[in-house]
Amino acid sequence: MSAPRRSSLFLMTPMSAARSGRLIEYHGGDFTFASCESCTERHQETARIIAAHPTLRARFGTNNAQHQLSSALDGCAALGVPFPTGLARNRDLTVTVMMMMRQAGGKVRWLRMYAPIMTSEAPLSSCATAPWAHVDEGSRAELRAAFEKLLGSEFALGQKA
Repeated sequence: MSAPRRSSLFLMTPMSAARSGRLIEYHGGDFTFASCESCTERHQETARIIAAHPTLRARFGTNNAQHQLSSALDGCAALGVPFPTGLARNRDLTVTVMMMMRQAGGKVRWLRMYAPIMTSEAPLSSCATAPWAHVDEGSRAELRAAFEKLLGSEFALGQKA
């Protein structure tokens, strides 16, 4: 894994923390995270795809659309499968990918352990030992089910994946 570039640093502030099965107010400081090269490139590609679809930006809002598509594509990356090609040219396929993969993909992001609620298993001094090493088998099963649903969807069947 390559060292994160300075441009891929960002700040995260948890709103609350989970401790002993309860939510408590978070009183710690902000976290500065760095994104690896592959995540940075994937998130930049997400921005390019969303920029190509003005109606999608109008429907969801640019930041929300980027977050949803980025979550979906992160889910594909966590599974080790390529995401469908042609998303920048095909708005309907982009929406289908977002709708079917965003929830499962969003749950496996490293940052999900920190925001909006810092989970009790969130490490405070280290990162993942390897890309997607933090994803448990239950989450991988949920990702596989979402991806299989995407592959089986009527719309995706007619697209080049």
